[in-house]
Amino acid sequence: MRFLAFTPILLLVSICVAGTATQTDWSGGPETFGPVLEFGSDFYIDTDVDWYDTGQLEINHIAEYSVDNGVMGADCVCCDDLDGDGDMDIAGTSISANLIAWWENTDGSGSDWTFHLVAEDFKWVESVDLDDSNNDGRIDIIGAAWESDEISWWENVDGSGTIWTKHIVKSGFNGAFCATAADINGDGFMDILGTCGYDNDVTWWENTDGSGVYWNEHIVDGQFFGYWVDAADLDGDGDHDILGASCSSDLVTWWENLNGLGTAWNESVISSSFTGAKYVQAADIDCDGDNDVLATAFVSDEIGWWENSDGLGDFSSYHLVDDDFEYAKSAAAADMDIDGDTDIIGAAQFIDEISWWENTNGIGTGWEKHLIDGRVGGATSVCPADINGNGTTDVTGAIRFDDRILWWDIGLYSFQGSMESSVFDTQGDPEWGSLSWSAMEPSGTSVSFQVRASEDPDQMNFTSWSDTLSGPCSLSGILTDGDRYFQYRAIMSTSDQDTTPALQEVLFEWDEMAIGDSGELEVHGPVLLPFHPNPVHGSPVIRFDLTDSSPVNISLYDISGRMVVQYILAAEDSGLHEIQVDLPASGIYVCRLIAGDAIEMGTFILLK
Repeated sequence: MRFLAFTPILLLVSICVAGTATQTDWSGGPETFGPVLEFGSDFYIDTDVDWYDTGQLEINHIAEYSVDNGVMGADCVCCDDLDGDGDMDIAGTSISANLIAWWENTDGSGSDWTFHLVAEDFKWVESVDLDDSNNDGRIDIIGAAWESDEISWWENVDGSGTIWTKHIVKSGFNGAFCATAADINGDGFMDILGTCGYDNDVTWWENTDGSGVYWNEHIVDGQFFGYWVDAADLDGDGDHDILGASCSSDLVTWWENLNGLGTAWNESVISSSFTGAKYVQAADIDCDGDNDVLATAFVSDEIGWWENSDGLGDFSSYHLVDDDFEYAKSAAAADMDIDGDTDIIGAAQFIDEISWWENTNGIGTGWEKHLIDGRVGGATSVCPADINGNGTTDVTGAIRFDDRILWWDIGLYSFQGSMESSVFDTQGDPEWGSLSWSAMEPSGTSVSFQVRASEDPDQMNFTSWSDTLSGPCSLSGILTDGDRYFQYRAIMSTSDQDTTPALQEVLFEWDEMAIGDSGELEVHGPVLLPFHPNPVHGSPVIRFDLTDSSPVNISLYDISGRMVVQYILAAEDSGLHEIQVDLPASGIYVCRLIAGDAIEMGTFILLK
């Protein structure tokens, strides 16, 4: 690198710089307004758009519906018909408000919900489950509360879900964490299985006469800090065994119900290194007729399952579903795509995501991830159920940090979606060129655009969008030359809810007049001199003139907009300067010079 200093001069120059900006990826998601100097994978805002897959933007095939936006610390959800009207309702918990509630699916479509309080002052309620605890044909509610140290159930007195009577199953259950219903002893009555943190107990309570009033306690394991438990037949002998996940011990364990009565148990460790084991569920993942074990690991960010290899409880074969599902909180198994096999849905608490994994080969060894929602603050619980009664499986979720309960209709495309880009800074006074794009547009679908520009990025949201542009076109006459900041809106439409267009690339171009095209001008700022010769052979020389001493930042970009080299110089004296640079390959390059508050740009062609 070398520098030459000269006396300031008067120049007569005309520099015309071509500018381009391209976006080919939107998988970074929304909420980046800008201004930005280049398009990455982010954008500003979207409506009914699926942006998760790298290099593709589609109409969203998942419709989101709000159940309640004011559930403080929503933590757990489950679904059943609580009022006996034939459709699916939702029960859930509020950790912050210490309550259990249910939401009535008012018209059966999932579009209108009525709140019903079940219990309050049930402190730090960790879980709920739904079942008929007193054998009267009505769905009751079971709950565990960490700070209340209690497991209880609430009787659905008249079957309409409007009158509830509390029955305490166990008080003083120190750090009650999970409660679920199952017929552990096979007598036809629903018992209750639970865990507590402080006493390290896995316990079940026998519903002695089926009324839900009298409970006989049986300890399964007094040395297991269980976060979650489930009950199912794991060894094919017809009775209920027990599964447990211990977050603090990294354990996934099952207990064999030796006599079928729940009074003798044999423990078998499935895994002792499932880091932060948070959730466990029995499900037939490989569709071979026996129960496998599905689990999430909160610390190692995993969702995986253990195959019941012999149908008798040999869980030595582990299959990973996803090891990049950060802070995996809960999961559930269901046939999401109606193809007859078992898929998986999951909630990741601290990356604010609910997704599902398609069982691509039906035996649980091939999985394809599908994002349901990546903007849910603190996703903690998911439950599959047909909320709108259309015969397909929907997903219900509890969103702790956003205080929301939501549900999603999976597999239904909207008729239209849109996405607004981040605001792009051209760093000059552009003369607008053209807008073009590439997209897959099946029959009955279309991709179109609107654009706008402004001299002030803070005024962009108050600037009107252009008319809809149905094909690539010149921006001359559509945008005002000289407006430095640019934004586009992509609009995708379909006439068939099972079909979507797919946007793959957006490109817009402009010319930048750096200095006037006539007259003798006295230069008061930096001047980036024309590259000569152009094309350049070998190593190009950047020449610039400073009328005042100033720090200098010089960046060189290739035609894709990628910065390939940058020079950051301390305060340079006024005068003419030269920098000889080495570039890796032939091509078209853009040079951007920043000196103080002024920006200059130039282009050249390099032939190696």
